[in-house]
Amino acid sequence: MLTIAVTQNVNISFIKLRRNAMRKQEKEILEKWQIFVKASKTKRTTLMDRFLARYHFSRKFKGIEADVKFSILRGYSKTFHVFLAYAAFETLVMAIDQLAKRPGRPISVDFKISINSYEMFDDGIALALSNIKGLSKLLIEHAGNSRKLVQIKEFFDVQYTEQELSSDKIAKLRLDLTESNNLLVIARAIHDMVAKGQLSPNGANAVSTKDGKALERLAKHVESHCQEIFAHYVAMIHDKYLSA
Repeated sequence: MLTIAVTQNVNISFIKLRRNAMRKQEKEILEKWQIFVKASKTKRTTLMDRFLARYHFSRKFKGIEADVKFSILRGYSKTFHVFLAYAAFETLVMAIDQLAKRPGRPISVDFKISINSYEMFDDGIALALSNIKGLSKLLIEHAGNSRKLVQIKEFFDVQYTEQELSSDKIAKLRLDLTESNNLLVIARAIHDMVAKGQLSPNGANAVSTKDGKALERLAKHVESHCQEIFAHYVAMIHDKYLSA
């Protein structure tokens, strides 16, 4: 019993240290960005400001409060957190592209990210998501297009219908897919489902405590990539525009 207690305390302490380190890094990156904006007299950073607001909201998000069944509330809260995290990521990618292409005074560095090809991996999170009952069926049902359908089916290792197997388009998309366990595929699919209002109370009610933890891990994983991308971008623009 003593060993278990000590292990739990060590794990809790490690998590706290990691969170504190992440908060410190977030503060340092934001300060560095603000220094660049002021020193370079950069204006019209609307999309980047929107990213920072969305990222901050996602990082601070604790859940939805409402007078409804707790299991429904849990399902909505966890899926909405994934929605927020992906929205921040998507906005960051668009902001970097917008600043690089803006007329007059572009902020352009050798750093480009494609929303469609960017990859995030974590075998533990991928396995946990694969074990969420009904998630694959729900996301496939609302895939929206053939590319997303193939990505989702490959992630969950779901069989194709006879009609899909006879489709040349599906066959090409399967060949073009380099990795099948990209977490960003699922984050995007959940984001799109929530954005279109396709998550029902019954669907939310089916999210167990274990499933909720898997979705929370996914949201935090996307947030960590946002922080890494933004930190790298800010470092590069500092080196190019302020180092001289």
